Amino acid sequence: MKEFYYDAPYVKEIRTRVVSVKPLSKTFLLKFDKTIIYPGGGGQARDRATVNGEKILNAFKEKDGVWYEVSKKFVVGEEVLMRIDWRRRYSLMKAHTAEHLLFRSLNKVLPELEVIKVRLEEEGFKFYVRGRIDWKGLGNAQSIANKQILNGLEVKQKIVSLEDAKNIENIRIKYDSLKKKGVKEARIIFIGDFDVAACTGVHVKNTKELGYLHINNYHSLGHNEYEISFSIGEEALNYSSESNALLHEILEELKLDENNSLMAIKNLIQERNELKQALRRLNQRIIKNIKPIKPGIYYNEFINAEQKLMQRRINEIIRNETSLIIFVNIKHEKIFITIAKSKNNSLELKPLFKELLQIIEGKGGGNEQQLFGSGTYSKEKLEELRKTIKEKINLIT
Repeated sequence: MKEFYYDAPYVKEIRTRVVSVKPLSKTFLLKFDKTIIYPGGGGQARDRATVNGEKILNAFKEKDGVWYEVSKKFVVGEEVLMRIDWRRRYSLMKAHTAEHLLFRSLNKVLPELEVIKVRLEEEGFKFYVRGRIDWKGLGNAQSIANKQILNGLEVKQKIVSLEDAKNIENIRIKYDSLKKKGVKEARIIFIGDFDVAACTGVHVKNTKELGYLHINNYHSLGHNEYEISFSIGEEALNYSSESNALLHEILEELKLDENNSLMAIKNLIQERNELKQALRRLNQRIIKNIKPIKPGIYYNEFINAEQKLMQRRINEIIRNETSLIIFVNIKHEKIFITIAKSKNNSLELKPLFKELLQIIEGKGGGNEQQLFGSGTYSKEKLEELRKTIKEKINLIT
């Protein structure tokens, strides 16, 4: 089988013949004398394609060639028109070349990085690395990669023996893994003199085809491993422009100068964290020292209080005295309500709880002794909640 997706990756459709058919329970596997449909590999998703208009359901690369799964029966010797979703294929080709450029650029900035895996799909372009990274290193790598895009480096492929491949200078290759699998030859992708790596994916001919590369985000997966997402071409330019506009909106809102914005933001974060700790300590003191507003009736409001601290105090009160407790906690743009009573208190909690939940358009539940719920926050809802609670408390004798 001639695999034209490597030697002629820009061919969008060809005429080919069915050379073998394998019936499955509900579908059929086909093999052709030549193919342009990439079956997937190296982190690059398989092509979407059709054969005489019939959708390719799946593809398998075997030792005897590539098999394609379809729902319609074809016969050996039948000539067919094979067509790929070119827009998608070209996007993935560019993404794969971009991933090679970006990782080599990262490796120049952060030499200890190691690629774990690559995932290039229509939903997004991502790769996973092991080793410490930060935005400064990512930004430097992005600049290096975009310089190579502008340089218009030629992208070439070469098939060599696995033993010869491991001796190529600066090559990225998982030699031991390939050897264990019994691989004898390796396909090597050269991007000018900038990068060389063993790869089974489909690539563009020149880095200029990528247009522009932008690192969208990264996040930690734990164990010193990270996921990096990126975009290319028009999408990358749009993402970069939108990010830049958002940054300047934030700086304007915070009244910060661009030249010292990072230090100022770090100071704001530190101040915020100190305020959070101070608020936590304040809530601890308030919860510990809370007093009844009427004999046996406790009502208090909190901001960002920890539920476990409130619960500990509730359990202490209802264990030691005949009591009714109503705690309101405002946190994460929501209103949380806790109502509790001691076992010897005959008051029915559910009617009151239901009425309070209706005010905040919330949900909740519990048992006869304790109920907990939450709903959306607004100043109006909080005022109505306060008014209703005070009215109900005044009715309790």
